[in-house]
Amino acid sequence: MTGMSTALSLGATGLSTAFPILAGSTAAGNQLASGKANFRSSVMSASQANQAADYADLKATETDTYMRQRTAGALSNINAVQANTGATDNSPSNWAVRNNFETRSDQARAQMDLNYRLQSQQDRNASTLYALSGMNAMNVAQSNASKDMLGGLLGGAGKLLTGIAPMFLAA
Repeated sequence: MTGMSTALSLGATGLSTAFPILAGSTAAGNQLASGKANFRSSVMSASQANQAADYADLKATETDTYMRQRTAGALSNINAVQANTGATDNSPSNWAVRNNFETRSDQARAQMDLNYRLQSQQDRNASTLYALSGMNAMNVAQSNASKDMLGGLLGGAGKLLTGIAPMFLAA
C-alpha cells in the first residue's frame, strides 16, 4: 500500500505543480497579447500623425503658391489702375503703394506658411511619441511576461518540493 500511496502522492504533486506553471504561462501570454495590441494601436496613431504632418506640409506649399499668385495678380491690377490714371512708373507714391501692398502680402504669406509648418512639426513630434510609446508598451509587456513565466515556474517548483519533501524526510 505504501507504493500505491507514494504513486498517488507523486501524481497529486505533479498536478499541483502544473497549475502555477500554466497560470504563469497564461498570464505571460496575456501580457504579450496586450503589449502587441498597444504596439499596433500606437503604430497606427503614429502613421496617422505622420500623414497629418505630410498634409500640413502640402497645405503650406499650396498656400504659399496661391498667395504668391494672388499677390502677383493684385500687383498687376495696381499697375493697370496706375497706368489708367496716367501715373508714372517711377512715382514715389506709386512705389510706396506697391511696396506696402507687397510687404503686407509677404508677411501674411509667411505667417500662414509658418503656421502650417509648425503644425507639421507638431504632428511629426506626435508621430515619434506614439511610436516610442508603442515600443515601450511592447518592452514592458515582454518584461512582465518574463516575470509571470518565472513566477509560474518558481511556484511550480515550490509545489513540487513541498510535495516530495515529506517522502524524503520520512525515509
